[in-house]
Amino acid sequence: MRLRSPTVRNGSGSDAAVPPLRPNDLNQLPGMAEYLHWQHTVVAQRVCEARKEFQRRRRDELTAAGILPVPPATDDPREQALLWLAQHLDPQFRQLFNERSEIAGLSPDASTAIRTRHAAIERAAARGLLQAPLHGRALSMHTMSEDEFRLHVLDDASHQSDRDDALCHPPLLHRWQRHLKSLQAEVAPGALSPSTHGLLPLAWQELRLQSLREVRELMGRRRLPANLFQRYGENRRLRYAVQDVISIAEHLHPEKALLTAAARDAREELARRHADLYRLVRNHLDPHLTRYGRMRLRTDQDRKQLRGRVTDALADAVRQTPSTSHVEHGQPQ
Repeated sequence: MRLRSPTVRNGSGSDAAVPPLRPNDLNQLPGMAEYLHWQHTVVAQRVCEARKEFQRRRRDELTAAGILPVPPATDDPREQALLWLAQHLDPQFRQLFNERSEIAGLSPDASTAIRTRHAAIERAAARGLLQAPLHGRALSMHTMSEDEFRLHVLDDASHQSDRDDALCHPPLLHRWQRHLKSLQAEVAPGALSPSTHGLLPLAWQELRLQSLREVRELMGRRRLPANLFQRYGENRRLRYAVQDVISIAEHLHPEKALLTAAARDAREELARRHADLYRLVRNHLDPHLTRYGRMRLRTDQDRKQLRGRVTDALADAVRQTPSTSHVEHGQPQ
């Protein structure tokens, strides 16, 4: 795709085309390199400041809605054992959870398992928590093939003054993200920026460019990656915004208490049906109990390592035990 000619700001403040190459261009290279390095530094600082401010506002909004702060990991060994057992036997837990959700009168959409952020958007729309109907331009883009969609994302990033707001539609956000990342990886080498997270500053002394023309060509190759990173930042903010809207809506929805109760009942029933596996998990947790019967792990890494050992032990037990031999009944302690 042809890139527009680079421009510079003239003394009056208006945009002007970069002047043609002159014999004394080599004398201007050090000053231009210094200016471009300063420009990159200032932009990077402002992007960092904007990102921090965005995160601060997110925290404030989620805290006001009661979603933050996130509760710490449980120190209740019984609750932890129930959670890890349910995660290991997820298909069985899901079946029990759906049965209890149906008994409670919950809609199937409310108890649908979510594996991706895009699936969360689809579920929220189905439950009426997110109003994002596809129509017009957004519907047209939704039906595009992957190649057509990719070309449209590339064209959108190439024209800063001609944006397509349909890309911001919630059901399209994750598809847009996927193609932005792919395009970033494709154009990064030509921009002398191996990172796919942002343009890296140029090492001008090592480049040994011989003319302003070479500088202009290099900066031209960096313009499209810069636009893609800018679009990716916008996409990221929109995805977080939609995610937060869904989180707040689910947190405040009357069905939340019913879903929580259905999940708790399903975990307890699973432990009753697999009492030996529940006891196996407790055997790994009990050495970490205090005299008050609470679980104490010093760091998140300790918890992660313990969970890995529990997962391996459960996998070995499930492989070695016939499915009917460990079905017992009784209240998990």
